Amino acid sequence: MGAIPQNFDWVNARAKCSAEVVFTQLLAGVKSDVALIEQVRKMEPGTGFHVQPITAKRFEVFRIGTTNPTVAFFHVDDKKIEIEDGGKGTTYAATLTINHEGRCKLRIGDEELEQWQVRHMALEALFFGR
Repeated sequence: MGAIPQNFDWVNARAKCSAEVVFTQLLAGVKSDVALIEQVRKMEPGTGFHVQPITAKRFEVFRIGTTNPTVAFFHVDDKKIEIEDGGKGTTYAATLTINHEGRCKLRIGDEELEQWQVRHMALEALFFGR
């Protein structure tokens, strides 16, 4: 990783690292993950996964063509993104921060996570049945 400039504009970087911006990015990432899992698992016709917007601030991901009702939910409010993993029954609340390298990260508890790590936490049980 490159060095952070001495005059790094952390104020504007943090303003761009908002819950709504990251929520939109997570939605795009989840859609990409769904397309990839369907390709990797070679899903039969009439089966697969679906990303369903519920409102502008909430969407769900679920499996099509199964009696397993596992669903993952993503919800945003002004300060945080909540993720519910229906497979494990776990709910995560992620806040946003700029880390010491100047990168926008999701914080769950004491951990700073990349977006892919949060999507992994939310979708692994749905995609792979663990």
